[in-house]
Amino acid sequence: MSNVFGECSLCHQPLTPYGSLVCAEGTICRNCAALLSPFLTKAEVAEMTLEQLNGHIEYRKANAEVLKDLKISRVIDGRYDLYRDEEGKNILFVKGRDAVKENADIIPLTAIDKMQITKQYNKKDANYVDIFVKVYLHDAPFKCVEFMTNTFPKTDVNVEAYQQAMDLAYDYLNKIKELVSI
Repeated sequence: MSNVFGECSLCHQPLTPYGSLVCAEGTICRNCAALLSPFLTKAEVAEMTLEQLNGHIEYRKANAEVLKDLKISRVIDGRYDLYRDEEGKNILFVKGRDAVKENADIIPLTAIDKMQITKQYNKKDANYVDIFVKVYLHDAPFKCVEFMTNTFPKTDVNVEAYQQAMDLAYDYLNKIKELVSI
């Protein structure tokens, strides 16, 4: 019996209605999508060929092996923890407390082009605004690392919650700038 949703273009397992991603040459299942970097956007996946996706999955496997032996230290903790390696050549962003378990992408500091802070309405509750830090990259497996640093009620734009949220975002930016300039 054939699957109504088709099969994964990478592993050929049945697709489900949730978690699948469209790529340039088909669709990949949620299990294969879970092997990709969390910083790879749906738009980037949509442009990738199966060969490129396989290459990215191989990169993630190699990244996991290197990460096991990498000596890292936390620079900032928050919704995403910011780490650097002991040699000071790389930076890692982790949602959670375990960089190895999360398979944090090892990003060379030399790959950072620019950074910015953006604000968006919260997708789950339009009464809140989310603050994101974007780090644009070159010569990396993805174009941008975007992570949420904080949320505040949109009615409190001029109050302490907003200022605290922005302060945390600027802490991230300043720490990254400091690491890049070392």
